[in-house]
Amino acid sequence: MLVVIVVIIAGFIFKSTALSVTEKNNWKTQLTKTNQTLLTQLNQPMAGPGQIKEKIQEEIKTNTYRINHNLPPIEGRTLWWNYQTITK
Repeated sequence: MLVVIVVIIAGFIFKSTALSVTEKNNWKTQLTKTNQTLLTQLNQPMAGPGQIKEKIQEEIKTNTYRINHNLPPIEGRTLWWNYQTITK
């Protein structure tokens, strides 16, 4: 019984790791989706103060540059991190 539980847990860990590698290989797709979401947020009437709008525009430009120049994003930096930085 213990062996079955260990095998199931190991399978879950390997599957989770495989998904992470796949996601890393699809960074251009992820950045494109992120840009689409950011554009939607930016075009909404209540997008927020000007400082937040500028930060969203900067993030879109950075993502587009990375896509066009084949530069994967730096690990650990997300829009949420940027949002927290400006709101402090």
